[in-house]
Amino acid sequence: MMEKVDIAIIGAGVVGLALAYSISRQRNRSVAVLEKNRTYGLDTSSRNSQVIHSGIYYPSSMLKTQFCIEGRQKLYDFCRAYQVDYNPTGKLVLACHPAESGKLEELRQQGQANGVKLKLLSAKERQQLEPSIYAFEALLVPESGILDVHQLMQRLYLLSGLMKSFLIFTPSLSNWNTPAKTISSPAIGTNSKLIP
Repeated sequence: MMEKVDIAIIGAGVVGLALAYSISRQRNRSVAVLEKNRTYGLDTSSRNSQVIHSGIYYPSSMLKTQFCIEGRQKLYDFCRAYQVDYNPTGKLVLACHPAESGKLEELRQQGQANGVKLKLLSAKERQQLEPSIYAFEALLVPESGILDVHQLMQRLYLLSGLMKSFLIFTPSLSNWNTPAKTISSPAIGTNSKLIP
């Protein structure tokens, strides 16, 4: 049973596992991931769309945009390095009527301002690329993709474990004491110390 850890992460979804992997690679600190379910990734992470977003929708100044763009490339790199199934499928954003053309142009401008590769397609170009849909115009976003999020979580889990992170399955946490930086759980004992 672990008495002390340097860093405790609550939740073993994609974010919690990625944090454990990243922290355990960069620092000589012990990491514990506390998860309420019987295994990792059983909540939101296992029900997401598995899309690798391009970063076209939000202003360049937003952290959300910056993280999306940086994260997209890091995610593709991780998938290649650790054999996680992925496919850079790209996507088409459609203007189905001439009245929607202005919105598509705004999106193109925003995406270009964010540094995302884009191409505005004519109806003919879109027809050649995807003949089964109708659209007045289409915006091709080649950097979007999909991945197998279950494989991603499995790789993060295994890599974190190799780097001496601990994944603890515990049905409940109690006695959270912020000033003392302690936490209690049946799985980790009473008043385990969290070191700043």
